[in-house]
Amino acid sequence: MTRSEALARVMDKAAQRVLSGIERPYDVALETAGELVYLDSESESTSSWTAYLHWSQISDLVDAPGGPESEELCNSVAVEFSRTWLTLADRREELKQKAFMTEFDHVFRERVSQYLATH
Repeated sequence: MTRSEALARVMDKAAQRVLSGIERPYDVALETAGELVYLDSESESTSSWTAYLHWSQISDLVDAPGGPESEELCNSVAVEFSRTWLTLADRREELKQKAFMTEFDHVFRERVSQYLATH
């Protein structure tokens, strides 16, 4: 299995868990970040490191000191991240993964700014 295939497998599983509505997106984000730390140490993939950062940022929306402490924001960002990931064509290709991670960084910042402006 290639690095990008391994990342796609972890991301697909996490996205499906979030979208199932059975588990708290916060819990999925924490667990997925843990898996990605292991994957990153094994593969040295910048995409897996960036994915780790995104899932960590999503969980930080609930538990980071000085953060918004918002389960609602965590849920909505996790759902958007998951839906967008699963609609990505060729998500097993490293270049597509890098582009997605870069683009989602902008989306994440925008969603947090919008939330903070209204709360």
